[in-house]
Amino acid sequence: MGGYLCASALAISAGARPANPRRATIRLAAMAVVAIVGGLGGAVIVGPVLGALPGSVAALWGLGALITFAVGAATLAFQCLFGVVGIGVAVLLVVILGNPSAGGALPPPMLPPFWRAIGPALPPGAGTWTARSIAYFKGNDTTASLLVLSAWAAVGSAVTLLAGSLHKPEQPDSAPQGRPDNG
Repeated sequence: MGGYLCASALAISAGARPANPRRATIRLAAMAVVAIVGGLGGAVIVGPVLGALPGSVAALWGLGALITFAVGAATLAFQCLFGVVGIGVAVLLVVILGNPSAGGALPPPMLPPFWRAIGPALPPGAGTWTARSIAYFKGNDTTASLLVLSAWAAVGSAVTLLAGSLHKPEQPDSAPQGRPDNG
């Protein structure tokens, strides 16, 4: 949730101005910082503080940072492509489709076919699988899920930067303002 919430705040800051190359880079850098700090906070809370997940705090930190950045970068990309509506697209994919299909409440084999099919391709499902693998199976069988998360992060970043570079700067009116010169 931190990924799309932070990305949404970044995307609508300053009146939801479209990303130019500079803004796109700043937004992605801010997402990276939030992801690193949030990943550490989440890993410490679910590990040593609550004892909810056994496993390596460093691995859970990296996973939390990757999930947060992947969702944030995707949200920024959707916002670049669709404007403010893109934030709704991100919520649709991550929350409405991603959470029920993640396999957290029920393992993937017990999910209905539709949810079982889409879950591994969305960040919540890939993250849940990887967290479970880190906590209970010494990190085994995480490659596919980490590739999914990395793809969301890489494609989201690339689309954000590309859309920013294609953004045309606002042009001032060509007609001079003020009194006409009768010269």
